[in-house]
Amino acid sequence: MFDALCRALTHHSRAHVVSVGYSLAPKHKFPEGLEDAYAATLWASEHAADFGADSSRLAVAGECTAVTAYGVWKQFVLFGA
Repeated sequence: MFDALCRALTHHSRAHVVSVGYSLAPKHKFPEGLEDAYAATLWASEHAADFGADSSRLAVAGECTAVTAYGVWKQFVLFGA
């Protein structure tokens, strides 16, 4: 769904864009979706080299800005990166 947007972000930012999927309510209780976003962000950072990316030049995108932002924010708070 967000393929065109992620490709445009990659092209214009020269970063690798990771599109994050996460568990949705009401089937999944809070904060499962937030934790999914965090786990995906952390995984992408740790495995960036596996797909030819620089971990310092990753951008994270997703359907919900708040969930995606939380995943990125938590990585910075916990790991400073």
